[in-house]
Amino acid sequence: MPYFIKIPVLQVVSSIGEILQAYEYGFMEQKLFPTTLAGALIFISIISNVTFCPTWVGR
Repeated sequence: MPYFIKIPVLQVVSSIGEILQAYEYGFMEQKLFPTTLAGALIFISIISNVTFCPTWVGR
């Protein structure tokens, strides 16, 4: 009998195309990297059904 283990996965995205593709595949939680280069506020305001885990890269 096979065993199934649920392992949480956080999809990493860096563009609006990747966000939409991950959303189509069912990833409702996504890691946006890097937010300083990607314009995180625009992405977060466009898609309200997706929860983002932003990563800030900066000084």
